[in-house]
Amino acid sequence: MRRLALALAVLGVAGCAAGPVWQRPGATEADVTRDYWQCQQSIVPFTEISPTTGRSARVRTNRDERAACMRARGYQIVPPPAAAPAGT
Repeated sequence: MRRLALALAVLGVAGCAAGPVWQRPGATEADVTRDYWQCQQSIVPFTEISPTTGRSARVRTNRDERAACMRARGYQIVPPPAAAPAGT
């Protein structure tokens, strides 16, 4: 039980970490969110059978296609904003 609680606590803290963000000059947060989800919905998943293993294998990842879509809309990935020091 303690292990489960510890694992959940670690995941909760890790989930709060900010990663790179999409930005486009003049785009609002609502614009970014809308365009991101439109790009996500436009992805047509496809697979092919690997000749070596006989298993299906992803040819491209959703991340690759979503990134291409966002770049086509004028966005670029930038590092997350620096967090304010604790106690300020």
